[in-house]
Amino acid sequence: MSIKPSMGIRLDPEDRQTLEALAERWHLNAADIVRMAIKSLLEDAKRNDGKIELPYDFKPRARKQPTKPATEKADEKAGA
Repeated sequence: MSIKPSMGIRLDPEDRQTLEALAERWHLNAADIVRMAIKSLLEDAKRNDGKIELPYDFKPRARKQPTKPATEKADEKAGA
């Protein structure tokens, strides 16, 4: 069996807009959110003998924000 590294999905335009808005708010990209949601759903199904309850409640785990350079931190402290 061959493993395909990617999969295309179709979304309604409204769902795509909502996904993009969430991605921007959570500082992620849309593909990250979709991957996290699928992984979470699959892990839940494994824990529950292949069963899930719908609607599925997804809680995002946001990516860490990049750290600011020391000069930026010092500027912020000086302005505080």
